Amino acid sequence: MHALDVLCKNKQVNYRNMKKILLVCLLLCVIINVQSASWSYPKSAVEDPTGTTDTELRDGSKEKPYTISTAQELANFAYYVNNHTTGAAYKNKYVELTADIILNDWVINENGSINTSAQEWVPIGEYGILFNDSFEGIFDGNGYTISGVYVNTEYSYNGLFGDLKHGSIKNLNVKDSYIVTGSKSTGGVVAYVHGTSFESDGVQLVANCSFKGVIEGNGSNGTYVGGIVGREESSSKFTIKNCSTEGCISDANGSYIGGICAYGTVVDVVDCVNRMAIS
Repeated sequence: MHALDVLCKNKQVNYRNMKKILLVCLLLCVIINVQSASWSYPKSAVEDPTGTTDTELRDGSKEKPYTISTAQELANFAYYVNNHTTGAAYKNKYVELTADIILNDWVINENGSINTSAQEWVPIGEYGILFNDSFEGIFDGNGYTISGVYVNTEYSYNGLFGDLKHGSIKNLNVKDSYIVTGSKSTGGVVAYVHGTSFESDGVQLVANCSFKGVIEGNGSNGTYVGGIVGREESSSKFTIKNCSTEGCISDANGSYIGGICAYGTVVDVVDCVNRMAIS
């Protein structure tokens, strides 16, 4: 049994010691191979990273999806979704990763403290339906990995993605990441899923995705904390398929919590594996 498993599966540890254990868990997850690219979350409109205006090369269709290959392009993409005047550009569109992306080399120091130089991620769809900034397209990771996701601000929806409406997320790995729960929902890949798929089969998917890291509850009642998806309230069928989690997930005060999905109304969980310690 790996040290990560020993620490995370110790169900006798009380909550005042849990934070230290969670931080150690994340340290044991981290493997640094290359340096992260410099990036920042935009404060004003920037050039669209996914080629919305370059319709000859990419129009967001299945055949010519928008592409993202760098940390800065991913941050620009988040900004465009989160800005309600531009977020509609991705409605019913297809977006793909074309490379691994490192947002932070590490988010926890060896002594267990937060790496103060870590760049904090702003979730894609940070406030969702509250401010009409949901992501409403198809995001295909093509099997690539986004690592070093660090979220420590109480947005409404915390995760790599915050709010996913009518869309799907596929073939994406998230690792070496530390996420503190939001005020409503939190998920390692996506916090909140709702709506009806715009694709012909009518099925929303989170498929072939993984999360490896730490999700730490903030102790608020009525929140939803899941390793892959926090909360699902779709209007039709929603499936989580071929997904896996590893690490630790914890909440101190009676939230809905789950290694794959914390709460769902019409969700089917198919061929998924949870290896997160839950407490």
